[in-house]
Amino acid sequence: MTSMARIALWARLRQLTIDVVERALVQKRTIVKAWSMRGALHLHPSEELLVVLGGLMPTRLSHEQRWIHKLGLKEEETTAMVLKALKNGPLTRSQLAEHLAMNLGTKTKDWRDGGWGRKTVGSATAWHLVRPAVVRGLVCFGPSDGQEITFTRVDQWLHEPQPMPPEAEAEEWFGRRYLQSFGPADMQDLKAWSGVHTRRIRAILERLGDELIEVSRDGRRGFLL
Repeated sequence: MTSMARIALWARLRQLTIDVVERALVQKRTIVKAWSMRGALHLHPSEELLVVLGGLMPTRLSHEQRWIHKLGLKEEETTAMVLKALKNGPLTRSQLAEHLAMNLGTKTKDWRDGGWGRKTVGSATAWHLVRPAVVRGLVCFGPSDGQEITFTRVDQWLHEPQPMPPEAEAEEWFGRRYLQSFGPADMQDLKAWSGVHTRRIRAILERLGDELIEVSRDGRRGFLL
């Protein structure tokens, strides 16, 4: 929930207000809201969004694609539908669901659980279809429309969108950033925070080998930059 991100920021910057955060999100667009670590909602500096998503994509994209493939759909095609739907600006979840339902016809399924006890009508299919577009760094959350969230295209929303770096480069940046903030840490710490598969985290740490110092942490092995 966005309110939790505001609380996390306020704990570090006590002079911060909700209005400051909202201006940064909507007017200045220096921070951006997107699903990222563990598939959960986070706020990120806009200039870092695509490197964060690039570091997560090898794990997150295959996870999201499985939902779509179970429906007999192709992720590349449904992501193209999402981008086409958003070409004229942000859409609410219900508007996006309606657009996708028109294109998918009988392949959409109605649902009635909006989460947090809120009953809504939309499409579970549409909800899953937008997630790969976020994972790929093509879509993010836009300005709220009343009580409804919206989605928008990254290339239209961010003032200066950065290109997504190569996979290995993004993963290494991701590993460095975590250790810089939370080290000493081990593979399980990084996995629990990011949701990235263990085998990928092991490969990242191996590639960073010369940049790391191994330390003992209550009898457990940990790493620092």
